[in-house]
Amino acid sequence: MFSEFRFKVKKLLKDRGITYARLSELTGFEESTIKTFMCGASDSRRIAEGIADTFGYKLVYSNGKYDLRTNEAGGVSIITQNQGKCVIDALVQFIERVSRGVSASEAEVKVLPEVVAILLSNLSHKEKEEQA
Repeated sequence: MFSEFRFKVKKLLKDRGITYARLSELTGFEESTIKTFMCGASDSRRIAEGIADTFGYKLVYSNGKYDLRTNEAGGVSIITQNQGKCVIDALVQFIERVSRGVSASEAEVKVLPEVVAILLSNLSHKEKEEQA
């Protein structure tokens, strides 16, 4: 039921260099709960939704299985404070690695413009809320 979801989450974690311990911090679930879910020992929609939300996706059920779908608002995802911290942490780690001479991965180079656009969109959205 969650096998495709787990596969995609593992790919996201690997691409972004996020450990289960870090995912635990971002979702608010215990690390053991994350590990139990990710290894397939438990199937919990609540855990899956928490993980999906952390990455800015929504959990969709179709044809007997759960999957990730982009969560869009006007073409650009509106991210939560928790997701924003995750994005900023990933950017800081990326900048630190590149400044030490470590080459950026193809995946990082591909998503960087989108990440910057999302952050700028959210800053603009927050400024509009504060002005209202």
